[in-house]
Amino acid sequence: MSYKGGYRIPRRPMRNWAESKLTIELLKVVERAGYNNPSPIQMAAILLGLQQRDVIGVAETGSGKTASFVLPLLTYITKLPPLNEENGPYAVVMPPTRELAQQIENETVKFAHYLCIKVVSIVCGQSIEEQGSKIRQDCEVVIAIPGGLLDCLKRCYCVLNQCNYVVLNEADRMIDMGLEPQVAGVLDAMASSNMKPENREEELDEKKATDVVTQHVVMVNDTEKMYKLQRLLERLGDNKIAIVFINTKMQVDTVAMNLDKASYMVAVLHGGKSEEQREISLKGFQTEKSWPLLSISRMSIICVNVNFALSSNCVWIVLMP
Repeated sequence: MSYKGGYRIPRRPMRNWAESKLTIELLKVVERAGYNNPSPIQMAAILLGLQQRDVIGVAETGSGKTASFVLPLLTYITKLPPLNEENGPYAVVMPPTRELAQQIENETVKFAHYLCIKVVSIVCGQSIEEQGSKIRQDCEVVIAIPGGLLDCLKRCYCVLNQCNYVVLNEADRMIDMGLEPQVAGVLDAMASSNMKPENREEELDEKKATDVVTQHVVMVNDTEKMYKLQRLLERLGDNKIAIVFINTKMQVDTVAMNLDKASYMVAVLHGGKSEEQREISLKGFQTEKSWPLLSISRMSIICVNVNFALSSNCVWIVLMP
């Protein structure tokens, strides 16, 4: 955890929700959501977020990172006056992919609904005009991939004059995907931004995001990859699930066809699929009706109870418990 800003001495991490300093309304929402105890990232990040500090957090998937920034964000908004039409939003959350944006939207709406705070997502595959119209209807929180939000700004569907709260979800992933220019374009549209690229870079100690994953590298020839994949899936068994990351959409479809011939129920996820097809694939995978899930390596997916993932570029990297 890295942070800066503010004038008070940093608090120690909270131990329970009673020490979180969240409003009574938000504590009731947390209880309704079934969050009995805060996770380590929530213990460390929420109090810093409530102090409006700049925070960089690293934690494993499924550890509650979304709530760790959503709860301080909503607390900040509840202290502000109601928005006038076309003057919003108050806060922006930028993830690298549409799938992650939709997952964050679902989690945010779960908390914001009870506070009468409007949340809108901007993703590819949907009408930019419709999404822009929703933003202009007193929307306080926008969750958007950087390119989509930049397009809305250029078309004057929204302004960021009153936006003082920004979350970059999986910021390192966005840089790897070449999205830094779009992120910088959005930040340049914010008069209050102190996160523009010319500022001093933040430094984090090299740490693993998780200690519950063991990594194994298997070197195989291209002609042996499909055989090796099927042997690995057989070792996994029928009561576990897996994600296979592959380099291109064409390769994803080829592997899916071969696994289908081998009698595997396969879910496929890549940019060549329609929004409806993607949602069906994710739902089938998350309910364990179809597996493995095949995806191009640039997509970002949040799933729990995944037993190992396969990544294909020059070689396949196998992650097994």
